[in-house]
Amino acid sequence: MITHCPQCQKPLNVTPAQVGKSLTCPHCQAVFKSHALSQAEIAGNQVAALPWRWILGAIGIGIGVMLVIQTRQSAPPPGPSAEERKQAMTNAIPRLAEREASRRVVGFRRVVETEIKAESESISGWQAFVTAEYVTDTGGVARTNLTIYFAQSMGTFAVDDLR
Repeated sequence: MITHCPQCQKPLNVTPAQVGKSLTCPHCQAVFKSHALSQAEIAGNQVAALPWRWILGAIGIGIGVMLVIQTRQSAPPPGPSAEERKQAMTNAIPRLAEREASRRVVGFRRVVETEIKAESESISGWQAFVTAEYVTDTGGVARTNLTIYFAQSMGTFAVDDLR
């Protein structure tokens, strides 16, 4: 027959003569009154241990699912659409054109007009036709026309000085 120590839960073999008597556990030295487990109780304890395996497995699966969800949620959001990128570039070109005109035109005063020619989705090949005012050597004001070409490099766009 088998009994379990109430202190350490280790199974102990007992003879029919030891049932109901005080025993000392050889594992933890606890003293307890023994009782024998029937074969049905032994089978029930083995079956009772089975749900723990299922519970631990379910916890492991749950943690795995949470990690997958967290990984998907922490992925970077999709970038702006082509139309949003084009609009952002169109909005930035007047500032770039003014900066470029001030760099190119001696005595630069202001940009009078900027016309953007955007023939492709990529900014490479875009042009800005700029009319700029400048102060002449004699103190008068004159206008000049500039063509500014744009290029895309490393995810940003800038003035293409090579043309």
